[in-house]
Amino acid sequence: MKYGKIILKLTLIFTSIYLLAGCAKAPDTELSTAQAAIKAALDVESDKYMARNFLNLETAFKAAQDEITLQKNTFFLRRKYTRAQQLLQNVTDLATEIKNETPKAKQEMTELVENNLPIVKDMVKSTGQSIKAASRRKNKNLIAALNVDLTIADSVVDSALVNFKAGKIYNASENLLKAQDILMQINDKLNNDSEEITFTAVEVR
Repeated sequence: MKYGKIILKLTLIFTSIYLLAGCAKAPDTELSTAQAAIKAALDVESDKYMARNFLNLETAFKAAQDEITLQKNTFFLRRKYTRAQQLLQNVTDLATEIKNETPKAKQEMTELVENNLPIVKDMVKSTGQSIKAASRRKNKNLIAALNVDLTIADSVVDSALVNFKAGKIYNASENLLKAQDILMQINDKLNNDSEEITFTAVEVR
């Protein structure tokens, strides 16, 4: 009789342990759902057109992964994945929201690039005129170096146009930013009254 009671108690104990362990099961389904949502956002290039939001998404996903790791390293009777499940749900919701907003962000960037292309092209032209006007009062080596950089800037703007026509809007935007940076460096050199200038031509990467 005592033996039977012992067996019964052990059965109840192991059943309780099993149930508790079941409640503390790792959120594999939620993890897969979150990963799929992130991939869907990447497929529409959210990491490019909504870079800051996507960075926040990656941070949130890492927090969820860290929480899962923490619970896995906890004694199994004390594991609790509730917070991890909520974090993963937040990741899924955020990834879906970012994915849905990306087309609008891309359209806005498209319009911005389209408007800036002729502006930056005009900047190349006006900078060339400024170099020419400064050629009589500036060091010849400096002027030669500035003309090299002007050619590079013009080439980068041409690349922006090619990328824009090919639908590579993000690349076109990066091209324009690079061209503007080169032109600003040129104008800084032109506006510097000192002739003791060590000038390094800008390298295209």
